[in-house]
Amino acid sequence: MADKAIGDLVAATQVTASDLFVLEQSGAAKKLTGQVLENWLVSFADGHGGIQSIEKTGSDKLADTYRITLADTTFFEFVVTNGRGITGISKTATKGLVDTYTISYSDGTSGSFEVTNGAKGDPGAAYFVWIKYASVEPTEESHSFGDLPDDWIGVYSGTAAAAPADWTQYRWFRIKGEKGDVGDPAQLVSSEVAYQASASGTVIPSGSWSAGIPSVSQGKYLWTRVTETFNSGDPVVSYSVSRMGIDGAGSVSSVNSISPDSDGNVSLTAEDIGALAASESASHPGCYCRTVDGETEWLNPPMIADVEYRTAERFYGKVVYAKTFTTTDADGVSVSMGDDVSSIVRIHGRCGLKLLPVFGSDGACAVWADVDGKTVTFHVASGQSTSVELTVWYVKTS
Repeated sequence: MADKAIGDLVAATQVTASDLFVLEQSGAAKKLTGQVLENWLVSFADGHGGIQSIEKTGSDKLADTYRITLADTTFFEFVVTNGRGITGISKTATKGLVDTYTISYSDGTSGSFEVTNGAKGDPGAAYFVWIKYASVEPTEESHSFGDLPDDWIGVYSGTAAAAPADWTQYRWFRIKGEKGDVGDPAQLVSSEVAYQASASGTVIPSGSWSAGIPSVSQGKYLWTRVTETFNSGDPVVSYSVSRMGIDGAGSVSSVNSISPDSDGNVSLTAEDIGALAASESASHPGCYCRTVDGETEWLNPPMIADVEYRTAERFYGKVVYAKTFTTTDADGVSVSMGDDVSSIVRIHGRCGLKLLPVFGSDGACAVWADVDGKTVTFHVASGQSTSVELTVWYVKTS
């Protein structure tokens, strides 16, 4: 058969194992079968994550050099003698870990090969760390341990999702050391006393301290500093302060125009200091009251049953009112103090002439009372006919 130009040859449609190519290798022309070419490409691509790029890197007459770069940046080169050159290589399909690549040639034919990508690695098992404590180092004979901090700590690291009960699964370490040697007893080496005058009795003065006691003006303060040095550690510094007294010059000679008596005391009455005067009630002898803000205010109200009294007592700045209730042989009787009562201050009971406990029962009269919010409840044992009095002290919302 006569020689033909490459362009006159019939185009191949694919690369088969028996195809032959001309390859320049180490300066010599060699034949390259289709099978060798396919095996070569597959072996280089397998395990490298697939082909990243294929490009022509050089040309010498009829020989072109191509470089195939894989995903992990490794590459290899091969030479193709023109006449049936490669015009392109592209990935045309993917199935699972297998990628299919198609090689296009200059004569219009093409071939394909497959590259198997590397499989994903095993994600591995989850690891856990567990901590346990023991009072002594665990042994085969004695290995009690728990969760509360103690002298020994055990550390487990592994795949167990729960803390192991086996003491041998932990590495044990002592975390509380032995007691150290007893130190030398503290001994006082020196003691220094210094003084300083100051206008403040609460702020330590910052001036110069002297070994002698300075002169201190009336109303000023004398500070004393004691510095004790021991055979170890830092010195111990302590302070004391005293106030210089004031003589009688300029002292008070009278209060509200009331002069002192022979002993120097000033006796004052309520009227002398502007206090509100109280007078004995005409209708209730022995009970005293006064007028405050236009209302009668009782110092010791007569406490007639079911009458509300404004007292002179105050509870957190609020006026305290008092009211007495009575009942006879009526267990569980409740008395509501009204919507304007904010809270009950205290209660006090009496059975005839006998005082009652506020809470609990009395053995003689078997009566008592309790408080729930704004409600006071009498409790009287069955058969008791003695009159029971209960006084309630309370404050109002206004």
